Amino acid sequence: MHYYFFTRLNLSRSFVITMIVLVLLACGKQSSKPGPQQQTGNLKLAKIERDAGTYDSLFYNNNGDLARLHTHIEMSSTGGYDEYYTFQYNAARQLVKITEDAGDVYDYTYINGQLAAVQHYVNGIKRDYRIFYYTGNKVTSIEEYEKPLPTYPGYEYTGVRDFAYYPSGNLKQEIYYTIDPSTAQPRLDFKVEHEAYDDKFNPAELTDRFTYMSSITKSLNNITRRTVRNAQSGVVVAQEFSYTYNTQGYPLTSKLTSTVHPTGLLTKYHYY
Repeated sequence: MHYYFFTRLNLSRSFVITMIVLVLLACGKQSSKPGPQQQTGNLKLAKIERDAGTYDSLFYNNNGDLARLHTHIEMSSTGGYDEYYTFQYNAARQLVKITEDAGDVYDYTYINGQLAAVQHYVNGIKRDYRIFYYTGNKVTSIEEYEKPLPTYPGYEYTGVRDFAYYPSGNLKQEIYYTIDPSTAQPRLDFKVEHEAYDDKFNPAELTDRFTYMSSITKSLNNITRRTVRNAQSGVVVAQEFSYTYNTQGYPLTSKLTSTVHPTGLLTKYHYY
């Protein structure tokens, strides 16, 4: 089951959705094309520590692909809680399922080697799904559909995210839209400008792309400057990122500073 370069430039949305629905209902042979590696270099990312005690611990299978993710989210009032995710792959090393211990399941569908759709189930009921559009090998748009209530007979088109990239392959722009339920037209919510990067390996990409992004790499390097514009309120937030590195050029720490976080938010990366 693979993705056939559907783009909204030359195919209607209804045709794309129809084709993907047919794929989701069918059983097909998976491509033998090797899936993209989830991390390059000699070191494996073992843990990401964030401010206030929140962290991610990462565990790998014999192929070096992420197999288990333990996320601890610290809450000052309750002491926090834990989430555990298990990752399953096909013979081509493409991610096909993520299972969260509490019961959430994410199923991944591919067409022509590219991620076409992700379906999210809660207690066995499909609650939402996303459809992916490409230009070449880069995802340029994601449509979001949700079931408002478990008993609702269908799904509503609720949002869309558009992406643009630099020639280097790093993400340049993200635009977030909410779909107006009365007109079915997109309403601009946020615009995020990724203005500058370093030239080092980006370890955060490994966890940032889950649970929906799967093998899609948005940025190979580390963002150093970003501007977030709220189209509804008019608020603009400029964010600066600074890093320290080990001798191999892997980030050891990153610090985010902005008007919202003037003292900075520190993230630490651990490898083995």
